[in-house]
Amino acid sequence: MKKISLFILLLQFVVAQPPSFKFTPDQGIRIDNVSIAHATFVNDTVFLFYNYQLFDGTHAKSVAIATKDSDWLVFDTTYSFRDFGYLFIRYRMPDSSYRKFEPDPATGRKIFSKSCTDGRSFQPDTGIRYILQPTDSVLGVRTFISAKDGSVHLFYNTTNQQQFSCRHAISYPGNNGMQFHYLNRNVFGDSAAASGYYFVDPNAILNPDGTISVFLMNQNGGPYPPAGRTGYIYTFTSTDNGQTFYIDKDTNGDSIRFKFDDYDAGYGFNDKVYSLNDPKAVILPNGRCRVYITAMLKDSMGNFRYAIVSATSKLQNSVKNIDYGKYISIYPNPSKGKFVLKNKSNKELTFIVRDMEGKKITQGKIHSEKFI
Repeated sequence: MKKISLFILLLQFVVAQPPSFKFTPDQGIRIDNVSIAHATFVNDTVFLFYNYQLFDGTHAKSVAIATKDSDWLVFDTTYSFRDFGYLFIRYRMPDSSYRKFEPDPATGRKIFSKSCTDGRSFQPDTGIRYILQPTDSVLGVRTFISAKDGSVHLFYNTTNQQQFSCRHAISYPGNNGMQFHYLNRNVFGDSAAASGYYFVDPNAILNPDGTISVFLMNQNGGPYPPAGRTGYIYTFTSTDNGQTFYIDKDTNGDSIRFKFDDYDAGYGFNDKVYSLNDPKAVILPNGRCRVYITAMLKDSMGNFRYAIVSATSKLQNSVKNIDYGKYISIYPNPSKGKFVLKNKSNKELTFIVRDMEGKKITQGKIHSEKFI
């Protein structure tokens, strides 16, 4: 058998990073005449749950799906909520169980839960997961996230927004989201970081590198629609399993990921985007982060309506030609076609191995040791 030598100078690693800073609006509208309720990525499919109004004026909820074939941008709206309702706002706990958190319908001040292990058959749990603080009013938009250390974090808005509107509570490692303890009413430094205004509509994601990012909307004091246009999307990131957060900024000090008037530069919009609300983020398989979001649109006749639009980051992973010896060992080299890769770093690495002629031999992810 012919011996193969690896072209080690072109050994590439894809290093997981938080979402690329700037998001670019995607072409066109995802779903018209609706507002977003939830977005989740399961089995190579994006499930987009949305709210809409029936002809008699009552409100209803449904779901649409998009696949890789359309880059998760074209949604099939022929489904009903009951088709995929089990996916609606469910969270994976550190012990691999699934949990749905729901407010007490009577007061809106207590959070209960339902759990299961198969992701479908949810049953009510006993007891109360969390009680709002005395200074809080009814529970508003909330999001939960499981950190790498086994803790579970709750970020929520309350309708009492006279002071800081986004709160933070934690379920400590080992508790698996069964009991939350209040931590902070000023987790995102609202007034200081936003020139006296507040961050709302939190939505948390776990990045491939283990950091936590929370997407939030800020209206920067208005003027509010229909008098004016607003809606700025920010992120705060934690590198210590949700204990502390810093506002993300680019090299120029800009902290806005994207905003309402970014859509003015074309992108297939005939109507003016007047506001952005309720960002819902997902990580796509190719490493990009996409945010689906409710936009208030104003048409040429002056009529307002809601629709779901989206914006996407650049590739979340960066490919680098590096000195492989700092991160990985390869042996034997050359060989008759069998190699061993050993990861010497403390991070998961995604690798591409090429031969001396530049032909790709293999690629994949490596935690510790891998045979190829």
